[in-house]
This record gives sequence, structure tokens and C-alpha cells, in this order.
Amino acid sequence: MKKLKWYVAITISTMIMFISNFAVMASQGKTVSENKVCEEMAEVCVLESETVSVNQIVDESVEGELDRDKRMEACEDEVEANKAGKSFLAATSINVNTPVSDSIGYIGEDNYYKFTLATSGVVKITFSHPLYECVGGDSDWWIGLYNANRETIYGFSAEDGYTTNSYSPQIGLPAGAYYVCIEDFYAPNDVMMMTYTFEIEFQGTTTWEREFNDGWISATNITANTNIYGSLMQSYDDDYYIFYNNEPKCINISFSHPKFESSMTGWEIALYNSNHGIIQSFKASDGYAVSKTGATVFLPVGTYYILVDLYLSNDYHCDSTYSLRVNTQPDIGSVVSYAGLNYKVVKNGTQCYMQCIGPVSKNIKTATVKSEIWTNGFKYPVSQIKSDAFKNCKSLKKVVIGKNMKTIGKNAFYGCKKLESITIQSKKISTIKKNAFKGIYKKVKVKVPKSKMTKYKKLLKKTGVKSTAKFKY
Repeated sequence: MKKLKWYVAITISTMIMFISNFAVMASQGKTVSENKVCEEMAEVCVLESETVSVNQIVDESVEGELDRDKRMEACEDEVEANKAGKSFLAATSINVNTPVSDSIGYIGEDNYYKFTLATSGVVKITFSHPLYECVGGDSDWWIGLYNANRETIYGFSAEDGYTTNSYSPQIGLPAGAYYVCIEDFYAPNDVMMMTYTFEIEFQGTTTWEREFNDGWISATNITANTNIYGSLMQSYDDDYYIFYNNEPKCINISFSHPKFESSMTGWEIALYNSNHGIIQSFKASDGYAVSKTGATVFLPVGTYYILVDLYLSNDYHCDSTYSLRVNTQPDIGSVVSYAGLNYKVVKNGTQCYMQCIGPVSKNIKTATVKSEIWTNGFKYPVSQIKSDAFKNCKSLKKVVIGKNMKTIGKNAFYGCKKLESITIQSKKISTIKKNAFKGIYKKVKVKVPKSKMTKYKKLLKKTGVKSTAKFKY
């Protein structure tokens, strides 16, 4: 403004000088052209304008009227514009398992990022920000996850200035391209330009559901006897699975979840045939019972579906990871090992049971024949010890026989000369075959149920136990 006043003063002085000169020349009788005077005045004005820049005058005159904070904000916005992309097409490429820091520069700004999964797996988005004083309880940031078709997979807010970390549930995704958009969400001005940090945590796996699997056509393919993990991210989310049963057999479905405060809410699990007709359903609604198994059903060869849905939950368990498993009845003759012993699935008519076929190692010192064995989600009673099962296990000193035993085969413990302790828990034994206990320690201690003392004592002595043995109940 000072230069402007100085410029005006010079101009006025120049005009006065020319007028004075004109008056003098006129008094002397000289002819003076008006045009001449104007031309000379214009030349002076041009000369003076070259000395004082018009742009300088305007800039410095306006400077005092511009709001300094607005100019700083405009500068910050220009810097911000050079960071994250502002649309899906312009999204900034980022890597999984790598923290990314950025900020929102103005209300209404969106920051877009793009990442690619080379394999299927599970992701979790973590989001953090500095502590700040909350203003009116307003939400501040919104974090959205989208697929390549720009369909929303999940979204969550970071809205508490005193809680600096927010995160999504674990989300199963197939290989492909995905987007994250971070935007202000009714954000107060005090979080503008505040640096946030987020990370796409990723772990490759084939045992997670793959979104979107909320319908029959998009159902996630699963394999029997394999755990599959998932989560219902919103109250309206449905998880569909599809599997193929390649031979007629019995199956059941087991479902497990973390503990939660029970309130008669939970999950509902339903089994459907290929025509989407329901076969069975059951509920997992007890927060303290962390696993539930549906009824065993017989399935012909074919395609089947499973639906996992929330049961009266209303988002109550949306961040909980559940585990689902289709259990198929093992084939007859299948062998499983448990606690050093081998067991085989045996069929008698329509009933299946387990047969103890012997130890994993002949050097075994203690053997506990279980009452029942679980395999593939099915429970089988152990009701038989096979002939020759423990024959010549010369280090064996102690045997415990479970509650479901019915038959002990020929030569089952033949030649176990160090066997000095036998405990029989079963009340169901009807047959002990020839030489089952021949050649064991002659002063063996035998414990049997009180009600079976007479019967078992007779059977055992008949099959090899010496009269010097000590019986008790």
C-alpha cells in the first residue's frame, strides 16, 4: 500500500509539473499542442510503471486481506493431492503386510489404495492414529474394503480419539485385486492432516471361506474331514459351502467357536441337498460350549451345501472366527493310532466298532486300551482286543482295559512275562479266548469290577493266569 501511495503521489506531481510548464509556455506566447502534453505525460507514466510493478502492487495490497490459515490449508491440500489416489482408477498401489501412512487433507477427501493377492488367503485391516480430544462423539475415518468390481466387502469406522487402534475381522479372499478407501466420516477439523497408519495383514491359506460366498452359486468349495474357517461380518452375511460326497456314507457336521457370554444367540448351521432342500439343521447358541456336532445322517453320492447363518445375534458375533468341518465315516479297515496303540474300524452287521490291534512299538511298557476312539468326527466303542495283539511284548508291565471291552482274542498277551498289573474296567466281557494271558508274571495283580469277580476270575485262570495271581476289586 505504501508503494501504491508513492506511485499516486509521483503521478500527481508529474501532472502538476506538466500543467505548470504548459502555463509558462502559454504566458510566453508559445503554441502548445494538447496532444503533445498528453503524450509526454503518458511517457512519464509508463516509465514510472516500469519502476513499480503493477503485480507487486496488487499482490502486496491483497496480502493484508488474505487469511493466512486458508493459504496454508491450500498449500497443504496441494501436497496432499500428490499422495494417495483419489479414485478407483487412480488408486495408489500398496503391498500387503507393509504399513502405509497418510492423512486426510480436507472434508470430503477420499484416499484410494490397491493391493493384489497372488493366492487365496485371509486378510485383516488394522488402522491406527494418534490420541486426540474427541469432539462431540463424531466419527472421524471410514475404512472400506472393495473387490475388483468395486463391490463393498467390509467397512468399519475409527471414531474414538482415545482408542488409537481399530481393525476389521479376518476376511477370507480368493486371489485377485482389491481396493481400500479411507475417507473422512463426519470428521471434525482437528483430525484433518492427522497422520494415520494402516496395514493389510495377509496370510495365504486354502482353509478359509472366500468372499463373496453368500449364495448357492458363489458357495466356497470345501473338502470333507478338513477344517474350514470363516466369520459372519455383518448381521445380514450368509456363508455358503459346497462339497461332493463321492460314495454313499454317513456324515456329520461339527462346528466350533470362541467362548462368549451366553444370551441365547449364536449360529445356525444347515445342510442342504443339490436341489436346495434342507436335510437337517442345528444351532450353536451356548457361549460356554465351544463346539457342537449335528446328528449323523446317511448321504448318497452327490453334491451338498452347508449354510452358516447368525441365530438371533444382530451383529453380536460378527468378529468371531468359527470353524466348520464335514466329518465322513471312515472306511471299514481304517487304522488310527492313539496313545501308543493302533485301532482298526471293524463292522459287525450294521454296527461299527474299534478293535485294538496292538502297540505301535513292541517295546511298550504300559498299555491303556481306551473305552472309545474318535476318528473323523465319529465315536466308536473299543470292544475287542485282536488275537496276538500284544504277543511277546516282553517289556509290558501294566495293562488297563476300558469299559466297552467285550472280547479278548487268542494269545492277546501271550509271553508278556513282565506283565505284573492288569486292570479290567469293563463289565461287558463275555469271551476271553485260548492262551490270552499265558506266560505272564505268575504273581500278577488283577483288579476287576466287584460284580464280575467270580466270572472274570474263572475266565482268566482258564486262559493262562496262574493260581498265584492276586485278585481284588
